[in-house]
Parts: sequence; C-alpha cells; structure tokens
Amino acid sequence: MTSSHTDSPTLEPRRRRDPDGRPSQILDAALEAFGEHGFAAARIDDIAHRANLAKGTIYLYFPTKEDLFKAVVRREIIERIETGEQMRDASRHTNTRAFLAEFLTGYWAGMKQQQSLRMLRMAIAELHKYPDLARFYGTEVIERGQRLVASIVQQGIDRGEFRPLDTMLAARCISAAFMMHKFWCDKSSPGHQLVADQEPEELRRQIVDFFMHALEARDPAALALLVGATEATAQDPVSRPAPSLPSVPAAAPGPVVTLSLGDAARLAARQSAATQVALARADQADARVTQRRADLLPFLNATALEGERNFNSASFGISIPGGPFPPGGTVLGPVRNYDLRGNLRVPLLDLSAWAKTRSARTAADAARADAANSADLAAASGAVAY
Repeated sequence: MTSSHTDSPTLEPRRRRDPDGRPSQILDAALEAFGEHGFAAARIDDIAHRANLAKGTIYLYFPTKEDLFKAVVRREIIERIETGEQMRDASRHTNTRAFLAEFLTGYWAGMKQQQSLRMLRMAIAELHKYPDLARFYGTEVIERGQRLVASIVQQGIDRGEFRPLDTMLAARCISAAFMMHKFWCDKSSPGHQLVADQEPEELRRQIVDFFMHALEARDPAALALLVGATEATAQDPVSRPAPSLPSVPAAAPGPVVTLSLGDAARLAARQSAATQVALARADQADARVTQRRADLLPFLNATALEGERNFNSASFGISIPGGPFPPGGTVLGPVRNYDLRGNLRVPLLDLSAWAKTRSARTAADAARADAANSADLAAASGAVAY
C-alpha cells in the first residue's frame, strides 16, 4: 500500500513588536503627520495607522495630542540643543571662533532636513493658536537655543576672541539670518529667487563667514595672537581674519557717530518701514480686541429731555365750582418739565460676542508675533549692513 500526503503550508509567526520601541515608533509617525498636515489637521487615527498600532496604544504613551507634539519637539529639537550645550561645556578650553563656526554648520545641517523645516513652518503658522504649546516652544526651543548661542558668543568675548556686544541680540541676528535663508532655499518659498543662484552649502559658508567677521575682536594685536594660536584651522575661511582693506582718502571733518553692532541692529529694528507697518497692524488688532470686549460689558444708556408744556386742569380731574379750577378746566402753563430715562443691559451669556473676542485676541497675538519677526529680520539686515 502506498500512501501520499500533502504538506500543509507553514504559517509564519506574527511579528512581535518590541514594547520598548513603541514610543520611538509613535514619534516617527507623529513627526511625519505633523510635518505634512500641521498640528491642527493631524489626527491620532492617522498617526496610529502610520505607526501600525492601535489608536488606544497611542494614548497609553501620550494622553493628548499636545503631549505627543511636545515629545516630538523634545526628541527632534531639544535633544539637539542639549547636545550643543554639552559640546559648549567641553569646548571651554578650545578656540571659540572655530567651535561657533562648527556649531552653526551643524545648526544649518539640522535645518536642512525636510521634516525639521516643516516643523518650523508649522510652529510659526499655528502655535499662536495654542497658548500652552506656544509657551512651551518659546521657552524650551527658541529661548533656550538663543541662550546657547549667546553663551558661546560670551565665551568668545571672555577669551578675547570676540569684541564686547549684546550677546542675546547677536544670537537673535544669527537665528533670524539662518532661519530666513533656509526658508528661501526651499524652492516653494516666495523668496527663493533671492538665493536661487547659490548652492545651499556655499550660502551657509558665506553666512558663517559674515558673522565670524562681525564678531571678531577689533584689537589688531589680540587678533594676530588669536590667528597664531589657531594656525591649524587657517585653511578654513571662517577661521581666517578679515583681509586688510585698502586705504581710503580721508573725508572732510564732520560729526562722527559710532555705532556698535548691537546699536546698528536695534536702530534698524526700530526704524524699519516693515516693522513700523507691523506695529501699526498690531495696534489696530489690539483696538479690535478692546472693541470686542466692550460687547461683553454692561451697557448703560441714559437720556434727559427738557421742555415746556401747557396743561388743562380738567385733565388732572381737578374741578372746584366757584374756585380757580372751573368744571370746564383752565389752562395751566407753560410748565417746565424734565424727562429722565435710563436703560441698563447686562449680557449674561453671549456666545457670539465671546467667540468674536477670542478671535480678535488670536489675531492680535499673531500681529504682535509678526511685528517681532519683522523687527528680528530688520535687525539682521542692519547687522549685515554693519
């Protein structure tokens, strides 16, 4: 007897997911969703689908979408700032000029990633609608990052490599210059035509080179000593001192106005036409907020009328036969009279007015943010002109 059998197909065991890797898996998916759709339009369902997880699993690790966004920012941006702080602490005995150039090169490379650029665009466009996230991003990312750059500049000032200046202003100028040029490098940006003829890396080198020369100490002896101490990095353009300029014939004597880099940037920020327009818009937005708030306040209206009228005594029901008021009545007057009326309206629940007030407040916050951004850009332009 012969027997035959057919081998049944072998079922592969279901791939097990490492629970320890789930947070990173979720954050990767959230980064893609936030970058593509923005914070408001990103949905937890979509993030769970991208992560190949159940929606409930997302909430086990991140109770709200706000918590998920903060976790993405911590991993993608704040960890880089922490790395920069560690590098700064480790470089206290090295050349600050070369370290700052290296740090800015890494900063540019980090912004080069498409997801990072999308996150930055989203932060500028949307976070003003979410005060808690705006405070978080402003404190943990913007302020902390600029404090890091300012501390590196201060380190260079203390070592005699950089000239004394307002370090926080220098940090804002550097941040604004890098941010706007990185936006302009994107082909979809309205300002792309400004840098379309330059390679991003060449543009980065020029910006770093500009700030290195803007920050350098002006004492020739100190600069010569610094160049001698950093001979190993002399081949790097950002580490070379500025070439001496040809002599220029002296102009006619006149009033001399000396401006530091900080003074030039502040002056540009105050007198920039774009900044003035943005500030005017912010004032108008604040006025609209005040107007909308008035709709929620009690309303009191009062009128007063003064006049003279004639009366017939019969209209008062006064009839004294043989007296001053005969039955047919007699005319009295003219009599001066006053008509005082008041109207008090107290809104208890006006959802429409409340919504309009909130919308006006959001618009005012956005206008103030736009004014601050215009001032930073003007300051950066002033620094470039300096």
